[in-house]
Amino acid sequence: MRVPHVGDRCLATLLEYGRTARLSLADLWAVPARDLRRLIRLHPRACDALEQRAAELWEQAAEDARLVRERGVEVLVATDVAYPARLRVPMGRDARAWPILFTYGALDLLEEPLAAVVNSADVTPEGLAQTDVLADELARRDVALVAGINKESYRMVAVAAKRQAGPAVLVLDRGLCAAFPAGLGREPIPAARIWASEMNLDTQILLSPFALGASWTNRNGRRRDALIFDLAQAIIAVDVRPTGTMDRECRRAARRGIRVLAVDRGPATAEGTRRLWEDGVAERVQPDRAAIAATRALPALENDRLRRHTGWRREVARLLVSLALARTQASGRQPRREVLLLPAQGTVRAAADPTPLGPLLRGPAPTGPLDLAVADFTDAHPHATGMGKALEIARRLRTGGLLAAVVPAAWLVDTGHADWRHALLNLGSPVLIAHLPSRLPLEPAASPEPAVAVLLFERGVAPVGEVPVLSPDRGSMTRSQLRRYLWQVFEAEEG
Repeated sequence: MRVPHVGDRCLATLLEYGRTARLSLADLWAVPARDLRRLIRLHPRACDALEQRAAELWEQAAEDARLVRERGVEVLVATDVAYPARLRVPMGRDARAWPILFTYGALDLLEEPLAAVVNSADVTPEGLAQTDVLADELARRDVALVAGINKESYRMVAVAAKRQAGPAVLVLDRGLCAAFPAGLGREPIPAARIWASEMNLDTQILLSPFALGASWTNRNGRRRDALIFDLAQAIIAVDVRPTGTMDRECRRAARRGIRVLAVDRGPATAEGTRRLWEDGVAERVQPDRAAIAATRALPALENDRLRRHTGWRREVARLLVSLALARTQASGRQPRREVLLLPAQGTVRAAADPTPLGPLLRGPAPTGPLDLAVADFTDAHPHATGMGKALEIARRLRTGGLLAAVVPAAWLVDTGHADWRHALLNLGSPVLIAHLPSRLPLEPAASPEPAVAVLLFERGVAPVGEVPVLSPDRGSMTRSQLRRYLWQVFEAEEG
């Protein structure tokens, strides 16, 4: 991408030739420039650079490869299987080439339905306020948003996604290394760092179509906007200037069959926004219905339920590990090697590995007395087997040892399991019970999954006062709502 006069279309043509000839870019590099020019339309200055500066350009490519490895960047090439399907379009009037994309973060978001809330550069304060409201409503519905990080209205969308712990694809107007010379991982929007100073690699991805070290140019801003529109499958136009970039992109998206919604704010509606619905380009929507309309405009995704389902389990696993660590640290009983994790692999293990528990979990599982056990009995069937295993673990705890577990709520409340509860209370005392909202079933027609709860149990300790028992105020929650509720559970345990 550093060879002069080799643009996106030229690079896309090279990649397509390489695909059909089963040659990689490295293989094509070895082909003499004059021969390449016979195969594709290559600018004479590009040929000169390849012939006269080949060694220098190869060293630059090696440096880029080193940065990719060191910084954890994923490179998506248009001929790769992992390349976003919605960007694979035949070249035509409204098609654009995105031959190489540099990414960092949650790669699977590029396969999700994405919504964009767009404004022209001269957006009014009222338009920005409306953008914030719409982005917040979409994020609370777990709609994945696509935006930039430099333009004010884009930043507002990104901040709303972060505030609601919602998924977001953030498109850059420069190279990844140029935008973040100190390294990747820090939250890219300063205003969003109030919620978390680091990126959430489960729900955020940075995306750049530019070379790693490419600096900003005015043309880059237009390319960023173009990529946002090409990724979005529903577009909400708030403040759009007639004949401007956003107006042209909205019309182009409509020609490609993308749903465009224009927000009618009465007298405050921008002229360009009004023309979008008057010209039949966009659907006219009222502000209080725009988020609902955009959600319905998005295509269904087969793995969307899987993402939400696994997201639920990840959040609960992180809570379980955090509670176990906080409790053991508060009691002054730092676990030695006697830490049991059940099951040994899965989301709880993934949550525990980066914490101080991680080193304690390496090696064989302990067979004797335990200081700490962290267990997930969510899928324990039949109940008798799971309850028997939980009692066995509780008996192995040393005095003051802790069991942090996710258990079916029925174990704690159903009269049929009273004997199990009695046996557990003979061994120690619960220190926290937190009922959890239901998980989204994997199949749309499936019955709601059984309710579960977090149980903290301490061995050989008499109960002190009332045991905190928390219950959610709604049957099901989005991931952001779940995260806020779990934070309340953590605060209740610390209290």
